[in-house]
Amino acid sequence: MLLILCGAAAVYDIKTMKVPNFITFTGVAGGIAVSLLPGSPLSPGAAVLGMMMPVLLLLPLFLCSMMGAGDIKLFMAAGCFLGPYRVINVMILSILAAGIASMVRILRFGLLRERFTVFFNYLQSLRAGTGAVRYIDKDEIRGGEKWLLCFSVYIFAGAAAETILQAVIASN
Repeated sequence: MLLILCGAAAVYDIKTMKVPNFITFTGVAGGIAVSLLPGSPLSPGAAVLGMMMPVLLLLPLFLCSMMGAGDIKLFMAAGCFLGPYRVINVMILSILAAGIASMVRILRFGLLRERFTVFFNYLQSLRAGTGAVRYIDKDEIRGGEKWLLCFSVYIFAGAAAETILQAVIASN
């Protein structure tokens, strides 16, 4: 069910550059509902804690425009199905996959110097105490929107990898 949810979010995100609330809210409700069923591997408390973990850990990225709210809400839905520990695994795997994809894009299009300049300017503005500054503006870089990642694709990949890892661990 989680992979269907993440897959639907990824398809929608690719088409519209947004993860819709009806997908994330359905995921949250579904994950909590599953935790209420007899014999569920996750307690309702663990489902709620799994939902809150992405907010606690990823809110700074949202505040600096490094991650969208829909992506965080999709991680929250995943947390309802997986609990706090496994959703952290999904976040790590997703961020690693997105980081690799970003570096491939940067190298492919020869934008390494430009992206490092933007990043270092961003860090200097934070150090100067000018407050939370947007890290990226789609009009700021050559190519605009094509550089924005549909992060839900990498959330789907992270959730799939975590599912496979857990299946391998359970089979041993």
